[in-house]
Amino acid sequence: MKSKLIKGIVVLLIPGMILFIFIEGLIVWEAHSEDDEAVEYAIVLGAGLRGEEPSVTLKTRLDQAVEYAREHPNVKLIVTGGQGAGELISEAEAMKRYLVAHGIEPGRILKEDQATNTMENIIFSRKIIEEMSEKVGEHVPAGDEQPDTDNNGQVMIITSDYHLFRAKFLAQRHGLEPLGQPAETPFFISVYYHIRESLAVVKSFVWDR
Repeated sequence: MKSKLIKGIVVLLIPGMILFIFIEGLIVWEAHSEDDEAVEYAIVLGAGLRGEEPSVTLKTRLDQAVEYAREHPNVKLIVTGGQGAGELISEAEAMKRYLVAHGIEPGRILKEDQATNTMENIIFSRKIIEEMSEKVGEHVPAGDEQPDTDNNGQVMIITSDYHLFRAKFLAQRHGLEPLGQPAETPFFISVYYHIRESLAVVKSFVWDR
Protein backbone atom coordinates (compact mmCIF):
# COMPACT_ATOMS: atom_id res chain seq x y z
CA MET A 1 0.00 0.00 0.00
CA LYS A 2 2.79 2.40 0.91
CA SER A 3 4.64 1.80 -2.36
CA LYS A 4 1.45 2.39 -4.35
CA LEU A 5 0.90 5.66 -2.52
CA ILE A 6 4.44 6.80 -3.30
CA LYS A 7 4.01 5.85 -6.97
CA GLY A 8 0.75 7.77 -7.08
CA ILE A 9 2.39 10.86 -5.63
CA VAL A 10 5.26 10.60 -8.14
CA VAL A 11 2.79 10.24 -11.03
CA LEU A 12 1.08 13.43 -9.92
CA LEU A 13 4.29 15.33 -9.24
CA ILE A 14 5.97 14.69 -12.60
CA PRO A 15 3.37 16.53 -14.76
CA GLY A 16 3.33 19.33 -12.20
CA MET A 17 7.10 19.71 -12.36
CA ILE A 18 7.06 19.67 -16.17
CA LEU A 19 4.38 22.39 -16.17
CA PHE A 20 6.33 24.43 -13.62
CA ILE A 21 9.55 24.23 -15.68
CA PHE A 22 7.68 25.20 -18.86
CA ILE A 23 6.01 28.22 -17.24
CA GLU A 24 9.22 29.29 -15.53
CA GLY A 25 10.98 29.13 -18.89
CA LEU A 26 8.41 31.54 -20.35
CA ILE A 27 8.79 33.87 -17.37
CA VAL A 28 12.59 33.90 -17.60
CA TRP A 29 12.55 34.38 -21.38
CA GLU A 30 10.26 37.40 -21.09
CA ALA A 31 12.23 38.76 -18.14
CA HIS A 32 15.33 39.03 -20.34
CA SER A 33 13.61 40.66 -23.30
CA GLU A 34 13.28 44.41 -23.63
CA ASP A 35 11.49 46.58 -26.18
CA ASP A 36 12.49 50.19 -26.68
CA GLU A 37 10.01 51.42 -29.27
CA ALA A 38 8.35 54.80 -28.90
CA VAL A 39 4.68 54.38 -28.01
CA GLU A 40 1.90 56.75 -27.06
CA TYR A 41 1.12 55.12 -23.72
CA ALA A 42 3.18 53.18 -21.19
CA ILE A 43 1.40 51.33 -18.38
CA VAL A 44 3.43 51.21 -15.17
CA LEU A 45 2.07 48.44 -12.97
CA GLY A 46 1.78 49.08 -9.26
CA ALA A 47 3.09 47.12 -6.30
CA GLY A 48 2.93 47.59 -2.55
CA LEU A 49 3.57 50.72 -0.51
CA ARG A 50 4.94 51.23 2.95
CA GLY A 51 2.56 53.90 4.14
CA GLU A 52 3.05 56.45 1.37
CA GLU A 53 6.43 55.25 0.12
CA PRO A 54 7.04 52.78 -2.75
CA SER A 55 8.22 49.33 -1.77
CA VAL A 56 11.53 48.02 -3.12
CA THR A 57 9.67 46.24 -5.94
CA LEU A 58 7.66 49.29 -6.89
CA LYS A 59 10.72 51.53 -6.82
CA THR A 60 12.49 49.35 -9.39
CA ARG A 61 9.47 49.63 -11.68
CA LEU A 62 9.34 53.40 -11.27
CA ASP A 63 13.06 53.80 -11.93
CA GLN A 64 12.61 51.81 -15.15
CA ALA A 65 9.68 54.07 -16.07
CA VAL A 66 11.75 57.20 -15.45
CA GLU A 67 14.50 55.90 -17.71
CA TYR A 68 12.05 55.01 -20.47
CA ALA A 69 10.18 58.32 -20.17
CA ARG A 70 13.39 60.32 -20.44
CA GLU A 71 14.36 58.45 -23.60
CA HIS A 72 10.88 58.96 -25.10
CA PRO A 73 9.67 62.43 -24.09
CA ASN A 74 6.30 62.13 -25.84
CA VAL A 75 5.08 59.01 -24.05
CA LYS A 76 2.22 59.30 -21.56
CA LEU A 77 2.58 57.20 -18.41
CA ILE A 78 -0.42 55.45 -16.88
CA VAL A 79 0.38 54.66 -13.25
CA THR A 80 -1.81 51.94 -11.80
CA GLY A 81 -3.02 50.66 -8.45
CA GLY A 82 -5.59 51.40 -5.79
CA GLN A 83 -5.16 51.79 -2.04
CA GLY A 84 -4.56 48.51 -0.23
CA ALA A 85 -4.42 47.51 3.41
CA GLY A 86 -1.75 49.41 5.30
CA GLU A 87 -1.38 51.95 2.50
CA LEU A 88 -2.13 55.60 3.30
CA ILE A 89 -2.68 56.62 -0.32
CA SER A 90 -3.30 54.82 -3.58
CA GLU A 91 -0.37 53.19 -5.30
CA ALA A 92 -1.09 55.33 -8.35
CA GLU A 93 -0.79 58.54 -6.31
CA ALA A 94 2.50 57.41 -4.75
CA MET A 95 3.80 56.49 -8.18
CA LYS A 96 2.88 59.87 -9.64
CA ARG A 97 4.62 61.66 -6.77
CA TYR A 98 7.77 59.60 -7.32
CA LEU A 99 7.83 60.23 -11.06
CA VAL A 100 7.29 63.98 -10.63
CA ALA A 101 10.06 64.09 -8.00
CA HIS A 102 12.35 62.48 -10.58
CA GLY A 103 11.67 65.07 -13.26
CA ILE A 104 8.67 63.69 -15.17
CA GLU A 105 6.14 66.41 -16.03
CA PRO A 106 2.80 65.93 -14.23
CA GLY A 107 0.90 66.47 -17.48
CA ARG A 108 2.39 63.26 -18.89
CA ILE A 109 1.06 61.11 -16.04
CA LEU A 110 -2.41 59.56 -15.93
CA LYS A 111 -3.66 57.81 -12.78
CA GLU A 112 -5.58 54.55 -12.61
CA ASP A 113 -6.26 54.33 -8.89
CA GLN A 114 -9.01 51.71 -8.54
CA ALA A 115 -7.38 48.39 -9.47
CA THR A 116 -6.62 45.70 -6.91
CA ASN A 117 -4.77 43.20 -9.13
CA THR A 118 -2.91 42.91 -12.42
CA MET A 119 -5.97 42.08 -14.51
CA GLU A 120 -7.79 45.17 -13.23
CA ASN A 121 -4.65 47.25 -13.82
CA ILE A 122 -4.85 46.25 -17.48
CA ILE A 123 -8.62 46.60 -17.90
CA PHE A 124 -8.85 50.01 -16.25
CA SER A 125 -5.74 51.29 -18.08
CA ARG A 126 -7.24 50.23 -21.39
CA LYS A 127 -10.37 52.20 -20.50
CA ILE A 128 -8.24 55.30 -19.86
CA ILE A 129 -6.55 54.88 -23.26
CA GLU A 130 -9.92 54.53 -24.96
CA GLU A 131 -11.28 57.62 -23.20
CA MET A 132 -8.21 59.64 -24.18
CA SER A 133 -8.58 58.51 -27.79
CA GLU A 134 -12.22 59.61 -27.80
CA LYS A 135 -11.24 63.05 -26.50
CA VAL A 136 -8.67 63.39 -29.27
CA GLY A 137 -11.32 62.39 -31.82
CA GLU A 138 -13.72 65.03 -30.51
CA HIS A 139 -11.18 67.75 -31.33
CA VAL A 140 -10.49 66.61 -34.89
CA PRO A 141 -12.35 68.83 -37.41
CA ALA A 142 -14.95 67.10 -39.56
CA GLY A 143 -13.40 65.64 -42.69
CA ASP A 144 -9.90 65.54 -41.23
CA GLU A 145 -8.19 62.26 -40.53
CA GLN A 146 -6.72 61.58 -37.14
CA PRO A 147 -2.94 61.34 -37.27
CA ASP A 148 -1.44 57.88 -37.11
CA THR A 149 0.60 57.09 -34.03
CA ASP A 150 4.07 55.64 -34.29
CA ASN A 151 3.13 52.53 -32.36
CA ASN A 152 0.12 51.24 -34.35
CA GLY A 153 -1.92 50.69 -31.19
CA GLN A 154 0.88 49.18 -29.12
CA VAL A 155 1.42 50.02 -25.46
CA MET A 156 4.48 49.60 -23.30
CA ILE A 157 4.13 47.52 -20.13
CA ILE A 158 6.63 48.46 -17.43
CA THR A 159 6.80 46.04 -14.53
CA SER A 160 9.12 43.69 -12.67
CA ASP A 161 11.05 41.22 -14.82
CA TYR A 162 9.36 38.17 -13.27
CA HIS A 163 5.93 39.77 -13.78
CA LEU A 164 6.27 40.79 -17.43
CA PHE A 165 5.15 37.53 -19.05
CA ARG A 166 1.83 37.44 -17.18
CA ALA A 167 1.25 41.16 -17.58
CA LYS A 168 1.72 40.98 -21.36
CA PHE A 169 -0.41 37.84 -21.54
CA LEU A 170 -3.29 39.60 -19.76
CA ALA A 171 -2.83 42.72 -21.90
CA GLN A 172 -3.17 40.64 -25.05
CA ARG A 173 -6.20 38.85 -23.64
CA HIS A 174 -7.86 42.23 -23.09
CA GLY A 175 -7.24 43.61 -26.54
CA LEU A 176 -3.96 45.49 -26.19
CA GLU A 177 -0.77 45.00 -28.21
CA PRO A 178 1.87 45.00 -25.48
CA LEU A 179 5.58 45.64 -25.61
CA GLY A 180 7.64 45.24 -22.46
CA GLN A 181 10.21 46.95 -20.27
CA PRO A 182 11.37 44.67 -17.42
CA ALA A 183 12.56 46.17 -14.15
CA GLU A 184 15.31 44.09 -12.55
CA THR A 185 14.35 42.36 -9.32
CA PRO A 186 16.93 42.27 -6.50
CA PHE A 187 18.47 38.80 -6.31
CA PHE A 188 17.62 38.26 -2.64
CA ILE A 189 13.88 38.24 -3.40
CA SER A 190 13.96 37.02 -7.00
CA VAL A 191 13.64 33.26 -6.33
CA TYR A 192 10.59 33.68 -4.12
CA TYR A 193 8.81 35.91 -6.64
CA HIS A 194 9.59 33.59 -9.55
CA ILE A 195 8.03 30.62 -7.75
CA ARG A 196 4.99 32.63 -6.71
CA GLU A 197 4.59 34.03 -10.22
CA SER A 198 4.51 30.55 -11.77
CA LEU A 199 1.41 29.78 -9.69
CA ALA A 200 -0.09 33.17 -10.58
CA VAL A 201 0.35 32.42 -14.30
CA VAL A 202 -1.75 29.27 -13.94
CA LYS A 203 -4.38 31.19 -11.99
CA SER A 204 -4.51 33.99 -14.58
CA PHE A 205 -4.71 31.55 -17.49
CA VAL A 206 -7.72 29.81 -15.96
CA TRP A 207 -9.62 32.55 -14.14
CA ASP A 208 -8.54 36.04 -15.22
CA ARG A 209 -10.92 36.81 -18.08
